Amino acid sequence: MRGIRLCDPNTDEWLEARRQGIGASEVASALGLSQYQSPRKLWHIKRGEYETEVTQPMRLGHHFERGIFEEWSLQTGLTAVEPTPAGLWRHADLEWMLATPDFLTSDNNLCETKATTWRNKELGQQGSDELPITWLCQAHTQMEVMDAEVCHFAVLVDMRIRTYLVWRDRDVIARMLEPLEEFWRRVQEGRPPRETKPDLAMVKKVFNTIEVEKRELSDLGAYWMRRYKRLQKASEKAQKLADEAKAALLIEVGDAGLAVHRDGNVKRVWVNQKESVRKACSYIRTTVTLNKEPDDDVEC
Repeated sequence: MRGIRLCDPNTDEWLEARRQGIGASEVASALGLSQYQSPRKLWHIKRGEYETEVTQPMRLGHHFERGIFEEWSLQTGLTAVEPTPAGLWRHADLEWMLATPDFLTSDNNLCETKATTWRNKELGQQGSDELPITWLCQAHTQMEVMDAEVCHFAVLVDMRIRTYLVWRDRDVIARMLEPLEEFWRRVQEGRPPRETKPDLAMVKKVFNTIEVEKRELSDLGAYWMRRYKRLQKASEKAQKLADEAKAALLIEVGDAGLAVHRDGNVKRVWVNQKESVRKACSYIRTTVTLNKEPDDDVEC
């Protein structure tokens, strides 16, 4: 059964409705499969404790949606059907599962538009379902919400449209359901996700006020305090040793622009920095490249 349409996308109503569940584009984050957003960060967002920022790539992606779809439509002969925009939909039975498909298509399926570059190593052969894991999670969730059998992908890669096809796999969504339901329970109960590494920038943004004069640390908190100070001291020592090693290396390189060895090379180039936040200046940038990861220290 197709889900229930809630509202148009990219509106205040849409933003509020998305806080009431897990969107298709957030599923990979909730499952710990996204390199861009941790489960802990998504948890704070859903709790209303962290505001997401709209980035330039996000804005451009939204602006390009219609143009990418129209070019894809010319290639495939498939068209968009009402409603356009497709809007935000909620699963017919699972109220926490949400989806905002880019387009509903004339073959009774869905189409997602994306923009990327040839450097995206997760893109496979055109016509296949070899796509980034975050996109695949999004596709399967959208098909589950919309009761569709296919999610087309129209991908702009360096000014050319590539087409991809993801077929609905009920086993995949079945395996995703339990951890997603567990994540949503934790959001509602105020219990952070398990086994996630905190993101320092995110934590600083969440706890950006002082409301309690004094608090007793737990034994776990004391452990992290001691670990932080040990690692900080080790980092300072490592940086000092690295600076000493770099100085010794540069003595060997001298005034050469390029110094080579079978293990790697050292390149020195002039860089002219224009005035912006800092004053204009010129400096020599040194790049050290090893042909393989270093083994144990070699005496010389």
